[in-house]
Amino acid sequence: MVRYAAESFDTQRIGRQRSDKHDYLKCRDCSKNDQSKILNIPILCTTQSSAKLGGTVPEIADMLPEGTPIIDKTAFSMLTPDLVSHLPLSPNTPGLTILLLGIESHICISQTTLDLLSLSASATQSRPPPPPLTIYLLADGISSCNPAERRVALRRLSTAGMAQEGEGKVVLTSSEAAIFELLGDAAHEGFREVSRVVRECKEETGEGVRVLMGDL
Repeated sequence: MVRYAAESFDTQRIGRQRSDKHDYLKCRDCSKNDQSKILNIPILCTTQSSAKLGGTVPEIADMLPEGTPIIDKTAFSMLTPDLVSHLPLSPNTPGLTILLLGIESHICISQTTLDLLSLSASATQSRPPPPPLTIYLLADGISSCNPAERRVALRRLSTAGMAQEGEGKVVLTSSEAAIFELLGDAAHEGFREVSRVVRECKEETGEGVRVLMGDL
């Protein structure tokens, strides 16, 4: 199973300042970056019109693995041709799991999720279908300037993957639940290091889950 952690527009200075509970988002991003590095999960990071809205905030940029693609875009969806070129979409790939977090929930996150789902339905005679796709929406890492928009978007997206068979699956979950699901077993070589990060972020994680997931 190939796994990717994809961040969309959640690491920019102006977007951060305007988003609801942006300090909790930053904490979840830092924790997720640590865990992704431990499990060797590739990270794809995007920025939205960085010349106007600013680049990746230093707290996040400094934690990204060396060579992490940071793709600037004007489209709201992060599924641009540049980003798609980094995804292993060969039909020989056994499965593709994407962890998605960022802002805005009802714009960039929503359009990215819907575009990812449409990949599974885009096969033609010259282009075979991509591998089975699972999208994890990390609810404690997703926000919006308007909290009400976030609730509506996550409820919509959590059912979008059930619309038609073969279009992929959307799973609404928390960061900690997703990372332990990917670990699967305490015998995994990354278990100790992931557990260390979880312990170090325990208080921030608990408060972030309470604040960002308590209204779902």
